[in-house]
Parts: sequence; C-alpha cells; structure tokens
Amino acid sequence: MATTLDGVDRVLDDTMTVIADADKAQAIAGVIGGKGSEVSDETTDILLEVAAFDPKRVRATRRKLGISTDASYRFERGVDQAAIPDLLQYAVELITRVAGGERLADPTDAHVPYVHPGAIRLRSARVTTVLGEEIAIDDMEKYLRSIEFIVNREGDELLVTPPSFRSDIIGEVELIEEIARLYGYDRFSSEIRAYRPGTVPDAPMHTLSRRVRNGLIAAGILEARPMPFARNGEDSHRVRNPLAEDEAYLRTSLVDTLARRVEYNFAHMQRNVRLFEIGTVFTRTRNPDTGAPAERTHAAAVVTGDRRPRHFTEPHPPHFDEWDAKAIATAVADAAWPGSMVSLDPSVGDVLWNVSVNGTAVGTVTRVSLDAPVWAAPVFGVEIDLEAVPFAAESRRSYRGVPTMPAMEVDLALVVPDAISSLQVAETIRASAGELLESLETFDEFRGAGIPEGSRSLAWRLTFRHPERTLRDREIQGRTAKILSNLEAALGIRQRTS
Repeated sequence: MATTLDGVDRVLDDTMTVIADADKAQAIAGVIGGKGSEVSDETTDILLEVAAFDPKRVRATRRKLGISTDASYRFERGVDQAAIPDLLQYAVELITRVAGGERLADPTDAHVPYVHPGAIRLRSARVTTVLGEEIAIDDMEKYLRSIEFIVNREGDELLVTPPSFRSDIIGEVELIEEIARLYGYDRFSSEIRAYRPGTVPDAPMHTLSRRVRNGLIAAGILEARPMPFARNGEDSHRVRNPLAEDEAYLRTSLVDTLARRVEYNFAHMQRNVRLFEIGTVFTRTRNPDTGAPAERTHAAAVVTGDRRPRHFTEPHPPHFDEWDAKAIATAVADAAWPGSMVSLDPSVGDVLWNVSVNGTAVGTVTRVSLDAPVWAAPVFGVEIDLEAVPFAAESRRSYRGVPTMPAMEVDLALVVPDAISSLQVAETIRASAGELLESLETFDEFRGAGIPEGSRSLAWRLTFRHPERTLRDREIQGRTAKILSNLEAALGIRQRTS
C-alpha cells in the first residue's frame, strides 16, 4: 500500500516498480510520487533522484492503477539513459543558481552502465525493395547524419549507429522509415506497379469477401462497419465491459445489427436505406483451443424505401420488395460460390426464403421487424453464412470468348401447377436441353381464361448457341420436343396451346 501525491491509497503488487526507503515505498516508479516525499513550504533538504524505467513496466503499472500522469506519459515512451548523469548535474546547477540551494553531497551512481546497442547494417538494395523507390546512398547518408546518427559506409551498405536518445531504432526497417520520412512521402510515385511484392496468394475468405463486396457495391448498396454488439443476449455472450448497456452482447446476426442502423436512419427522417456488411457473428459454442466464442463470417444486407432515386421522369419510384431481396441473396451466393447451384425455397412467417448452395443451407431472406414510423416502407434483409460451404479451387470463375456464332431463341408457354416451383421447371429444362442451351429465363406469367384452376401459365425463353457453327432448325426442334416430353413425364407439365 502507498499513498500517492493525489492523496489516494493505492494497492501495489510485486509486478510494480517502486522507489523505496528501508521501510516502505515512497513513490511509484515512472508514474507518480508518494505523499510522504512531497515537497512543501517547510522542506529544507531534497534528495534528488534521476532515473530511467522500463517503459513496458511503467505502462502496465499505470493501467493497473488506473492513473495517467505527465511522468507516465514520458517514461512510457522511453528516456535517454546515456544522458542521465548530465541531466542530474544540470538539475543540481539549476537548483543552486536559481533557488539558492547548496549541494551537500556528491552524486551517487547506482545504475547499471549504459550499453550502446551498436551499429545497424543498412542495405541500399533493401531500402529500394521496401520503399519501391531508388534513393541514392549519398542521400541516405546525408539524411541520417542530419538527425545525429553516426554513419560509416561499406560499399553499397551503411553501418548506422543511432544516438542514445533514439531507443526506438532497433533494426534496419526503422532506419528505412527514417529515410522515407526525410526523403518526403510526397515525393514517392503514385504509379501502380504491375507486380506484387510477394508470391503468397490471398486467403480464400479474403478473395470470397472481395467478390461479394464488389457485387453488392455494384448493386448500389452502401457498406456499413458497425460495432459487433447487439441488445439481445438470449443466444449470445455478454461482454464484460460493454460500451453501452443497450448493446451489451456479442451479436449472432448481422441483419439485427443493420436493423439498428435502419432505425437510426428512420429517427432522422431518412426512409430510403440500403446497407450491407461483411463481418463476424458469434455463436454459443466455444473454440476448444482458446475457450473464446466461436466466430463465423457472414454477409448481410437490408433494403427499404425507394428502389431507385427519384427523377422528374419517375417522381414516385417503386419500393423495394421481397423479390428485390431474393435477387440480392442470389447475387451474393453466386458471387461467393461461382458455378454452384443456388436454390431459394419458400418459407413461412418472416422468413421468406431459405437459401441453399449445392444442397447446403447457407442463409435466409427475411422480412425485418423493427421500430419503424408509420411512413416507413417494409424492410427486407438477407444474411448468408460465407463459411457454410467449404472453399474449393474449382469455385473460381471461368471465362470464355465473346460469341461469334448467331443464337437461336425458342419461346415455350407452359401450363404449370401451383404446387410446382419455377426452379423445378428450370432444372428439368436445363437437364433436357443439353450443352447448347446458353441461357434460360421466364418473361411472363398468366392466370385466367383458358388456364385450369390451380395452375398458371409460365413463358420461358430458351437461347441456344453453338460456339463454332450455325445451328440448324432441325436439331433445335428435336431438343425442344425432348424438353416438352421430359417436362410432362417428370412434372406433368404440358405446353400451352391457346
């Protein structure tokens, strides 16, 4: 226990450095002095001590005690150990000349002699590699000498000895940093090099996230970087020292976090919101190695309000709806796992669709419930688990040349029972059409006269193309007949004739 200059009794432990007499601690080294050694109007004799302390221990002590002083600010950043004897002499002279004091004893040196760390070898080629700019060795020598470094040249290398007050210079890279600073950051070229500084490939998750991010930005959605906390803690972990009590838990969903940002926009009378985030969610399970909550990387987006900015040609643009959210989910899954089979199966309640990739569930499309004013439009959310499907080399996109042969289009109007989804129809058509099918899309849906109750008419456009020759009518007619036959056999779907 020690009473410091501010009158507070502080509990000390064996990790803290103190200045002590034979009985007790008189000061906390590098942080704050003790009440018992305080100078007052009645003080006549002063024991003057000049010292240097380990910056790491000073910082640790200051944090444990929860105190910050001018002394800790200085000692945490290091002091010039070699200058201590001269500084002590200078302080004594100031006291005797200015305050009229009298020296009663000669200084006692109790410190370990300062050992200079020695010269550092600086390679000219290494400077060029790190900075990407060739700097003459004469200029490097001039820059370092200008800040009191001792420099000796050995061919294309420099042996550099930092001054004692630069304890932060411990290796070659710190010298390169000093050269860059003195050379001038504004003088470095802004040219983008045609090569990479290394050969290590990007992490798979980084590559995947970049594709997803680029796709969402291209869709006009803005990226948000909120803190990873939530107000609901039923399935999560409470933070020991939360920044705010209304967000005191680690989040389990990105959509929930983005929903709070939507509420913030609504509170500021902003009804058109489109946000996305690629970030971390936390689960109830713990990492078996570290004991920390398990983490997963998700991508999520929320949209509400006008689908397009208002314009005099369209003063009242349509609002975002569930189909827009479905398109966003499809785009995210396609970007994350190129070439995979993405499926969106209808659900119930606020969950509109369940998203799966190659049969594995990866996320949902939801109608988001939040605290919204009466003038707000519905809010839709998309959340995809980017770690749900393993990374694979074959997930990379493949490219082909621009087609040079003409395409042939075939329109099919099909009578489809309501119980059969358009995805099932599309999968059957693709399986039957073969390798010449370039694209498949629906362009019309009809219910009414001529269509049986419980069914609807879906019109599909099939585009066929051969990469090397012009297609013949006969082979397209044969493929169309095969498609219709398989649709009727597999799904009971027939072609609409009227």
